[in-house]
Amino acid sequence: MKRRLKLMGMMLLMLSAGSGAKDLGTWGNVFEPAEQDMLAFIQNRLKGMEQTGELDRLRQEATERVKEHAVRPTPVEGLTKAKEYRSFAWDPTFTVKETITDMQGNVIARKGDTVNPLDKVPFSQCSFLSTAMIGAVTGPDSSSPIRPA
Repeated sequence: MKRRLKLMGMMLLMLSAGSGAKDLGTWGNVFEPAEQDMLAFIQNRLKGMEQTGELDRLRQEATERVKEHAVRPTPVEGLTKAKEYRSFAWDPTFTVKETITDMQGNVIARKGDTVNPLDKVPFSQCSFLSTAMIGAVTGPDSSSPIRPA
């Protein structure tokens, strides 16, 4: 049985080797593409814009637009000026839900421990959050870890 399968496999391999790709000639008319080369079109258009000075004008406009928006960005819709100054202190302390161990089995934190990550890794940057940002992260009805100072 195995011998028969091997023989059939060999025959299939020999038959398939002769069925390679062949040049079948040309069937029907062959035409050159009617479309203009896009790369040549873009290069010609840029040369024309450069000759008329339009390219320099567009560069200048883009530079001014970037400078204008970098100094004074467009206002965010729905965001208004603050009516009173408020600041909040952020406390990232959390309660460990299950014991955490490393690869060797050493205990990093036990279940029920309260851990403040800032005690382990210093954070010396100043962060600014808007009320809209806090609502998007915590949800409108969840208890926020950010409390009034």
